[in-house]
Amino acid sequence: MLKIALASLLHQFHNRAYVISDEGAVLGYQTKNHIPPGGESDQYIPDGTRSIFHVKGIPFGISICHEGWRYPETVRWAAVRGAKIVFQPQWTGKHNGQVKLENWGTLFFEKAMVCRAGEN
Repeated sequence: MLKIALASLLHQFHNRAYVISDEGAVLGYQTKNHIPPGGESDQYIPDGTRSIFHVKGIPFGISICHEGWRYPETVRWAAVRGAKIVFQPQWTGKHNGQVKLENWGTLFFEKAMVCRAGEN
């Protein structure tokens, strides 16, 4: 019974990226809405909303991690609503910190970001 209760509690969390002003005020947040099955679906639930933010006159959107790689509609949603930038906070695993220009774009997630930019 305790295990079921804990599982219910875990499903109440959202994976959010906050937008914070220069003064430290929270201007809003974007919740990850495309939760990949497996580990994350055991922890997070979507809230089903998307937002366009404006900071210093620049409209932008946010597509969190897996959403931007796998679901082009998350970037397109922001682009058709006037976003000039779509930020993609993410965790792509560890790397050695050495990024060489001639090797850029060799990994899946980098190519996916290039695709999203080209599509929109």
